Amino acid sequence: MSAEKAALAEFRVGTYVCPRTSSPVPLMATCSTPFLKWPVVVEKCSACGETHTLRSEDVEHPPTFGYE
Repeated sequence: MSAEKAALAEFRVGTYVCPRTSSPVPLMATCSTPFLKWPVVVEKCSACGETHTLRSEDVEHPPTFGYE
């Protein structure tokens, strides 16, 4: 068995507004929105490079079960 772990694919689960630059930033994760553990820690924001802690209210995302 290989000692290396397979890399998990990340995909866009929502968008948040960077508190420093006020620009929308995509939130990337390896699991879908219902399975995220809140608060989510963004280690390096793609807009400003800082660490952010996001609550579920801070993230805009499509409906969990799709649009009706």
